[in-house]
Amino acid sequence: MHREDLINRNITKMNDFEGKILIALAVSEIPADLAGQTRLRIKRERVVGARIRTGEFSLMLVLAAGGFTWATTEIVGALGSSGLLDYFSLLFTDAGTVVQFGQDFFLSILESLPALSFALFFGSVFVILESLKYLAAAVPLSKSAKFNY
Repeated sequence: MHREDLINRNITKMNDFEGKILIALAVSEIPADLAGQTRLRIKRERVVGARIRTGEFSLMLVLAAGGFTWATTEIVGALGSSGLLDYFSLLFTDAGTVVQFGQDFFLSILESLPALSFALFFGSVFVILESLKYLAAAVPLSKSAKFNY
C-alpha cells in the first residue's frame, strides 16, 4: 500500500485541516538527510549563542569589577571621613557612656553610616554575582549538560 492510501484512510478519523497537512507532507519531497542537517544547524546556533553570551558576560564582568573597585575605594574613604570609626572606638573605651546613652549612640552610628557608598558597593557585588550566574547558564560544564532557554 502506498503512503497516500494510508493517509486517505485516516482522514475520516480527523478533521479536514489535519488531513490536508498530512496529504501535503506525503506528497512533498523531504530530503533524506533533513534530520542530520537540522541537528547540525541547531548545534551551530547553540555554539554561536554560547559565544555571544560569553562575550556579554565578559563585558558585564569587566564593568562590574571596575565598579566594585571604585565602590570599595569610596566606602573606605567614606568610613574614614564619616566618623563611624570614632564611634566604634568609643564603644570599647567608654562602654558606660554607651550603655547610658545607648539609643542616642546607635542613632549617631546610623547617621554617620555612608549609605550611598554601601549601596554602590553591594550593587556592584550583585552585578558580579549576576554575571557569574549568566555565565553558568550560558556555557554548559559538559557535553551532556542541557541548555535551558
